[in-house]
Amino acid sequence: MNGCVALLLLLLPTADSLAADQSSPAEQPKVVVGSKSFTESTILAEAATLLAREEGCEAVHRRELGGSLVLWKALLAGDLDLYPDYTGTLLLETLASENLDSVDDLPAALTEQGVGMTQSLGFQNGYAIGMTRERANELSIASISDLREHPDLKFGFSSEFLNREDGWPSLRAKYGLPQRDVVGMEHSLTYPALDSGQLDAIDLFTTDPNIARFDLVALEDDRDHFPEYQAVYLYRLDLEERAPAFVARLKDLEGRVSEEAMTRMNAQVDVESQAESICSCRASRSGWRFSSRCRWACWDRSGAGWGRYRWSSWRPCRRFRASRCWCCWVRRCRCSRSR
Repeated sequence: MNGCVALLLLLLPTADSLAADQSSPAEQPKVVVGSKSFTESTILAEAATLLAREEGCEAVHRRELGGSLVLWKALLAGDLDLYPDYTGTLLLETLASENLDSVDDLPAALTEQGVGMTQSLGFQNGYAIGMTRERANELSIASISDLREHPDLKFGFSSEFLNREDGWPSLRAKYGLPQRDVVGMEHSLTYPALDSGQLDAIDLFTTDPNIARFDLVALEDDRDHFPEYQAVYLYRLDLEERAPAFVARLKDLEGRVSEEAMTRMNAQVDVESQAESICSCRASRSGWRFSSRCRWACWDRSGAGWGRYRWSSWRPCRRFRASRCWCCWVRRCRCSRSR
């Protein structure tokens, strides 16, 4: 199948949730999901929101609230129940004062704060320093250490990277980088500035689709400055009591999303302008067992061609073949048009 396999496969009702559908209604637990101010976080938060609704929760997604510390404080204060994060960020930024030795120490440290953490979702999205391939080849730069030989280079970094514990200050110190022409910019503006030659190097996320779009290269971190940034969900531990079925479904995502799939989903939002709610329904896992009561997102036909994607209401699917729901596998939903 071309492109990403639907993360919808992971959102389909399990036998337990189907049984719950048939049971008497109960009070819906409220789940508030947060996301940081970048596309990937929004997609992952939207996926968690859909899962929560599938398990009968009253779920709200508070989008793009800010950086890591903003969401962490909101989680501790009870303003959020859940948000996606990365192990490297937790180790070196959020819990920097704990002086943890490794990622293995994170679960215990988080538990003391009343916070739980899933295992890795299956990919990491780490920081890197990037240049255009043309400029890197011109200057024979392949690693971050090579930058020391070119003190006149101009760098442009996101505001968060400029101030993070694992960002520019510690990177400069570890590598002894001499550059002083360093500016802070909105991250989305660094790519065109790099492409036009206004900048020589920027900070990258390794699942960023703009790496391929602008033909960039990520310089080798030859001194291992950046840790692994495995994607995880953080959640308040009391959520295991308030919405245990949702937490169980959330943990079903562990190890299911590949770096390649996440990069494609980011591209579908940033490059193709698709809605995050649709892209959150895609992942890298095929062969999922379907139910004849599959519920789906469809494409609504608009005008002369396929129009803007819109998240449809959940309905039973009429077109059922063996153990696969064909509606989830093709671009055109045939069982719902005009209904």
